Amino acid sequence: MKSLPVIFLLIAMLTACSSPPPRVEASRSMIKNDQVLESSDLVPEALWEQLSNRKNNELYEFNDIKITFGNKYFSALGLECRKVFTSEVTNTNDDKFERIICKSNSSEAWYLMSNVIDNKNEINLGN
Repeated sequence: MKSLPVIFLLIAMLTACSSPPPRVEASRSMIKNDQVLESSDLVPEALWEQLSNRKNNELYEFNDIKITFGNKYFSALGLECRKVFTSEVTNTNDDKFERIICKSNSSEAWYLMSNVIDNKNEINLGN
């Protein structure tokens, strides 16, 4: 008889853990995609196709900058983004800077996103 409350408690715990939490979706965005891209630098058009088609860890040289392409992903705002690692061609120390480049949803343009933390990872791709 004393085992009945323990069994009931175990069953209650197992059923509570078996269902996922409810999925919550925002009905409207607090930040518009256009606002995010307005504060970013436009990537030269010559790189747009490279950003779309290059595989992970591929190396590409552009304007004396070595670009290593990282993973593609979708940001929280729904933008297609790609991590890139950059360094100067003349750099012998293999110092690479990580940056994020995102594609506009309304065009084929890609934008170099602003750093969240000011960490001197400034690169100029030609614009």
